[in-house]
Amino acid sequence: MRLLLNISILAVAVYCGLVLLLYIFQRNLLYHPSTKNSKPADYGISEMSLVEIITSDGLKLDAWFKEAEEGKQTILYFHGNAGHLGHRSIKVKKYLDAGFGLLLLGYRGYGGNSGKPSEKKLYIDGRAALSFLIKYQVPLSNTIIYGESLGTGVAVEIARNLRINCLVLEAPFSSMTEVATHHFFYLPTRFLLKDHYNSIGKINEITAPIFFVHGEMDTVVPWKFGKRLYDAAPQPKELLLIENANHNNLYEFGASNAIIKFIERINK
Repeated sequence: MRLLLNISILAVAVYCGLVLLLYIFQRNLLYHPSTKNSKPADYGISEMSLVEIITSDGLKLDAWFKEAEEGKQTILYFHGNAGHLGHRSIKVKKYLDAGFGLLLLGYRGYGGNSGKPSEKKLYIDGRAALSFLIKYQVPLSNTIIYGESLGTGVAVEIARNLRINCLVLEAPFSSMTEVATHHFFYLPTRFLLKDHYNSIGKINEITAPIFFVHGEMDTVVPWKFGKRLYDAAPQPKELLLIENANHNNLYEFGASNAIIKFIERINK
């Protein structure tokens, strides 16, 4: 009896320790920035220029920018939770070759930028990037907001109630709370999270056409969470569900071509 009691006490202590560790280090699990400084030319997109984004709380963030060709829209690109801007070069090259303008934002804490990422802080970064385009005289009607994975949470927040050209969501999720609960089902994740990215609570405030793309084999952000967001989204919306794609290889299945066709179609 005493042995069982000791085992139970130990199990509870271990469980509480796991809960405490998750709470303390949750942002280390969520954000995986590379601090490497990089330049567009280093990654084969020398047509882009390094620009500086000033946030409302005084940070200076590196971003890569290229103006749109005549008659083309400009994409404001919010990347996922890992790496740096250079890791998106192959993906964005397709849009550059098609004549689109592009602002690829480096979040705070990423790519040599100062600061630490959090939901609230990334929203500040996103608004600063949009302000950069507005100051550059890119009208909202010609602005495409693009979110990749974690960046879809930023994209939905920034796009709320704005008459932008369209919103593109790559591997999106209903909320970070639901995704975290899925991966850490044995912990009271819902009550521990600091960063919720509650896109499903905001998606009905999007007034622009939305394009969703998701891999059916995605294990990082399982498709069921993208489907929940898609089902809650207002019309007009389109979905590309790629049967054999996972979280990181959507572009190997022609996602960029489908996105470009969508943009061209809604702008006829």
